[in-house]
Amino acid sequence: MSGVMRAYAGFLAEKLERYIELRRSLGYTFYKQAGTLRAFVRYVQSSELDGPVTRDMVLNFVLSFSGPANGRAIRHGVLRRFCGYL
Repeated sequence: MSGVMRAYAGFLAEKLERYIELRRSLGYTFYKQAGTLRAFVRYVQSSELDGPVTRDMVLNFVLSFSGPANGRAIRHGVLRRFCGYL
């Protein structure tokens, strides 16, 4: 993995942890959502993707979930809100 891709995954992970802290400070338990977001960072890292986050990155991650359609919709919503934060 190139240094740029590792750097982007690190940047994303740092922003993600700040976002989780923010949501929890607002009173949300945010455990399942945090797991989804951390899985997205691992996906970006393992797929060797570089930023910024794109629609295709999010959709490919969401569609890789083999659970029910509602689960994919929930994942998409979690990522959409995180991207709004970014």
